[in-house]
Amino acid sequence: MLKVAGVGATLGFLGAVGIYFAPAEPYPGYITLAGTLSGVTIALLITAVVTRNSSLGQCLGWGAAMGLLTSATVFLAKGAWTSWDAPFVLPTGIVTGVILGPAIRWLCRRAT
Repeated sequence: MLKVAGVGATLGFLGAVGIYFAPAEPYPGYITLAGTLSGVTIALLITAVVTRNSSLGQCLGWGAAMGLLTSATVFLAKGAWTSWDAPFVLPTGIVTGVILGPAIRWLCRRAT
């Protein structure tokens, strides 16, 4: 479980660390922390549905769905399409989920 959370935290951090390239952003540290926690949340949600016997398509689908659901909460909280940076949250969450799905299946297969 810690490995899964660690992989999710790493991918969430990598997705959020790009905020440091936006000089107008007043709180880049908080956004990076939120991205890291979002990656952990996506990883733990995927763990609930992906097993060692899941197909690659199922892993990709569940990963995309969980990433979309998790990032949609941030997207809506930031004002959806009225915010200039909120639309970038959705693709990042989906990509994180698509990467985490097969990674979690691989970790499940290694553990048993």
